[in-house]
Amino acid sequence: MKRLMKVGVCFVLITGLALLNSCGKVVSPEHIDEKVEVNNNIGQLNAHLQKVDAVQLPFKAVSKNSSELNFLLHADVAPLQWGDKILHAVHVTLNGDFAYVAYATPQQEYVGGVEIINIAEVSQPKILSRMIFTEADITIVMQSENRVFVGGAANSDKIDNISSPAVFAIVELDAGLLTGNYEIFDLPSYNANDIVIVDQTALITTGTTNGGLAIFDLHNKKHAFTPVNGAKALEVSRDGIYVMEGTGTKLHSFSTLDTAFMETISLGCDNMFQSKAETDLKGDILFFSSGACGLKAIDLQTKEICYEYAIPGGGHCNGVSVNDSLVFLANDTSGLAVLKIDAEGLELLGSISFGASVNYVISRGNKLFVAAAEEGLKIIEITPEP
Repeated sequence: MKRLMKVGVCFVLITGLALLNSCGKVVSPEHIDEKVEVNNNIGQLNAHLQKVDAVQLPFKAVSKNSSELNFLLHADVAPLQWGDKILHAVHVTLNGDFAYVAYATPQQEYVGGVEIINIAEVSQPKILSRMIFTEADITIVMQSENRVFVGGAANSDKIDNISSPAVFAIVELDAGLLTGNYEIFDLPSYNANDIVIVDQTALITTGTTNGGLAIFDLHNKKHAFTPVNGAKALEVSRDGIYVMEGTGTKLHSFSTLDTAFMETISLGCDNMFQSKAETDLKGDILFFSSGACGLKAIDLQTKEICYEYAIPGGGHCNGVSVNDSLVFLANDTSGLAVLKIDAEGLELLGSISFGASVNYVISRGNKLFVAAAEEGLKIIEITPEP
């Protein structure tokens, strides 16, 4: 899960990365900006949120250790619609009592959005704020202090000073709600795939062609960039910055002191250049979804693969979320898999089908969010809590 990092890491934009001026900076004008639309009307926003009375989801258990687990569906957030465009939830980050949801069109039609949902009580979620980008898909969103940071793919033919689709944007918040005050920055390649915020530094990966890692200074709005083919998932620990490469599936590490390149670790998977990839860090163990390879996890100290799980019958693993000893996998058309970490490795507890491709999953505490394509975003309570 991507998060605001507070690990005593300090980045210096020097060795290893070539410092560039921020390119394609666009500051939204004070007058109405037709490229975005902001809505903070709670009544209107919650029209596409259907609350239910704790419906127990059918959990296909395959282990005796799963007998006590229950998954209670509390709400469906239907896909957004903008004109004739349908927007699916593709990414969620959690921060305190709030969930930040990113939306994009399935066919990359350059219409996306961000929603803020109050999840203080999982049984009573409430959509508080929404921002639609009429010329950009939004594939990742993260909140820090009084700003929201988003990444995605923009229509470079429609936005001035944007030369390639990959973009990074900063949106100001007012009392926790989205505003029309934003800045958008041009990055190399076709899409922004991941973001981590460390103090006043934003790290962003972009891919596929001409992709790489950008380290963005939030003070002076300049960034450094180093090429990484098909740069996808990104994690930061005290020991390094880790970037997953989709071509041949490799993990590249960079120093947290000066961003200098340290080493490349082979992850032993086929090319997943066009696949979605997500990571979650538990201690020194980095879990990662790897398309047709399923789930893998590497010990960052020993550099050895310590867990592996291949999706039965094939398929793609789109995402992973680790919650205490439970591991949730977004397994495309195979649904949501639930595994448990034990002394012997990973044990499959069971699975849940949502009647659509599962594209993303995140879980913390007793909360579970599942993005299931045309079936919408599911807000679920886990009992007992992990």
